[in-house]
Amino acid sequence: MVAQEMPRAGISQVQLTGLLALSLIGVVLAPNVATGLVGFAFWLFVVSRAVNWREAVVAALVLACVLASSRESGLQYWKTLRLVPAALAGLEALRIFRRADQAFKRRQIGWLATIVLCTGLPALLSEDAQSGLFETALLGILWVVLMILGTHRSPEDGRHRGVMLLTLGIAVLAASVVVSIMKPEVAFLNARWRGVFGNPNELSHWWLFLFLLALFQFQNNRRMTMVWLGMTAVVYLFSGTRGALLGASLAWFGSVGKNLFDAKGGAGIMVVGLMAVAGLFVLTPSQTGSPLLEVLPDQLARSESLETGGGRTIAWAHAWEEVKSEPWFGRGGGYEERYFSSRYSFFAMQNHQGLSHNSWLAFGMNYGIPGALVLIISALLRLNVIHKASRWVFLPAALVSLTVEGWLTAPLSAISPLLFLVGGHLGHALSKGEED
Repeated sequence: MVAQEMPRAGISQVQLTGLLALSLIGVVLAPNVATGLVGFAFWLFVVSRAVNWREAVVAALVLACVLASSRESGLQYWKTLRLVPAALAGLEALRIFRRADQAFKRRQIGWLATIVLCTGLPALLSEDAQSGLFETALLGILWVVLMILGTHRSPEDGRHRGVMLLTLGIAVLAASVVVSIMKPEVAFLNARWRGVFGNPNELSHWWLFLFLLALFQFQNNRRMTMVWLGMTAVVYLFSGTRGALLGASLAWFGSVGKNLFDAKGGAGIMVVGLMAVAGLFVLTPSQTGSPLLEVLPDQLARSESLETGGGRTIAWAHAWEEVKSEPWFGRGGGYEERYFSSRYSFFAMQNHQGLSHNSWLAFGMNYGIPGALVLIISALLRLNVIHKASRWVFLPAALVSLTVEGWLTAPLSAISPLLFLVGGHLGHALSKGEED
């Protein structure tokens, strides 16, 4: 698969990337509702002119979720404003559903039933049924919308989705670089680069899924592959996010192995071996990490967190104890957030901020172990990313990201839409390639 051109309609792909980047820079540097509304309207206009309305809605949703992740006080209105492109995406999903064949409709109805069953019953059994049912409605609506947009493919969608998502990635990266130069206090957090995102981890895991897409999109273009490898290395060097770096490394080695060996043999052995080494590094950092600490930059090394395991492992331990206390049905949607928020001072003293930083544990706390496994595995199955063409590239990286970050619990986080959009695009393209 190689990158495909979008319709020009007077706007080239390079021009589109530049226009999107400039609009993002303006929205971030002049943070107020008026510039946000102008930027939002501009995205819809320029992308619909260059591609089509559906991709314009997708682009607006992705960019709005990126800006909504920001911690800057002047950009907090995006947390509400992103509901507008989400509503437009819902209308597009409804339009697709009404025109789709019966098999596609049954899949989406089955997906909705899975979500309601796995999240609704824990909500009814919980002490805070109202919050739990709200989470059921949130996931039931947004996950179905994202699944429809991610997995439905008309010939036109197949031509444009991949290149459109990569265009968004380059635009956001370019805007982040310019903002870093003009307003560095916005783009850095504790000496780690976060661009226009809320924190470095969001930037890195958001970029991880675009890197996975680029590996497939440019698999027959060595020069562009090296360009994306270089950009990814720079992003992770300055953001210092080790989990995303591990995911990207597994994807890259899996891609190389898939091309050199049969996927059932050499590539599998290579990825399993890399995972074993990574696991050893995580379990015994003081023994295995010392040689690396001498050559890694400070952003990646962070020896104090390697030696102690950091606050994240403490959060995992507490989250797992909560999962074990209610393993079958959990404590209802939103419990993970309630639990960590009520104990913020304790975890802050343990050098940890945020929630569980693990999507599996977060879902386990909310919906129990069976519900967590069904929801996450079902999502991956329905995206069709568990097959031989992607299991050594997309799947290891996605699993690493889910295991070290809890973004999946928030359907309008910066990263969640990319799981469905990138995963759905690759799942369709790769399965079609296997059939061909």
